[in-house]
Amino acid sequence: MGFYVWAQALGSPVGLAEVTWARACYTLVLLLPITFAGLGAREGVLILLLQPYGVTGADAVALSFIQLGGTLILAILGGMYEFRTFWRRRTDPDPAPAPREAPLVTSARDAGEGRGG
Repeated sequence: MGFYVWAQALGSPVGLAEVTWARACYTLVLLLPITFAGLGAREGVLILLLQPYGVTGADAVALSFIQLGGTLILAILGGMYEFRTFWRRRTDPDPAPAPREAPLVTSARDAGEGRGG
């Protein structure tokens, strides 16, 4: 849905179905190990797929870079969270093991009363 919103923000005359189809195809191209981080392949696929719907090459490239920027921002936020979690585990001393508690007595029979001894 974000891909569609970004396309509309660029003023592209493309509908939701076309953007969804193009996004699915370009995501499959990103899985191919032909370029670093899919740069170049991503832009080429979007230009190829969106030009028949009236999207200019510049808008397709801009849409690709907006998508890449969003992905990088999320990756950086996730990396910062993971680093913080790792750093906390590394700097916090190991907690002492919790003391074992006596079992809870719920009836006179459990406490040993009434056995005559």
